[in-house]
Amino acid sequence: MPQNVKLVSRFVLVVLVYGLPIPPIWEHKGEYLLLCTCPIPCPCHYRGEHLDSCQEAAILLITKGNFSSTNLSGTNIVWLESKGKLLGYIDSTATVQQRTALKMMLEAGNIGPGGRFESIKVASIKVTKRVNYFNVIVGSYIRSSIIEIRGADGINPIQIENITGEPRGKVSVFQGMAINLVLHDNDITFEGKNVNVYFGTYKRTSKDI
Repeated sequence: MPQNVKLVSRFVLVVLVYGLPIPPIWEHKGEYLLLCTCPIPCPCHYRGEHLDSCQEAAILLITKGNFSSTNLSGTNIVWLESKGKLLGYIDSTATVQQRTALKMMLEAGNIGPGGRFESIKVASIKVTKRVNYFNVIVGSYIRSSIIEIRGADGINPIQIENITGEPRGKVSVFQGMAINLVLHDNDITFEGKNVNVYFGTYKRTSKDI
């Protein structure tokens, strides 16, 4: 029997005996902040015109979620993207099991854009929320103070529809502005004022893939 036929026969036997591997079932929902170095509104998301100068940081505050049997509720995760480079940050308050699940989800694109991460670090992720205001500190890597941009009623933030990019899934998108934004990790460095922020709620599940 030819060698390739033997290999196929063995594969079929393994599938019949053990079955095909079942992909993990996962879901997560919560709030997000998407900060970038572009002016308001970000043309990369708003018009689909990607700027090479755009550097982006996304913060997910997972209020409820799971990866197979691992509960992800209450965990936070961040990724930083610049010129094709990806850096990830997992909340230092997460358990070892949660960190492992979040790392796998980052690399697989279940959270964020997916792809090869140059590094995924454990860091303190703190987001302070007040009326019309967010303060973000991710270790020594990301710092920002953010305000909502309110609409004509002077009460509610401007809501945006039909934009591209992260986070994927079911999302609400509101316009904000980073009064200041500092990014610093490896060779990614940026310090700026009055740059673009999108924020809102999201939900994504393995059924969306």
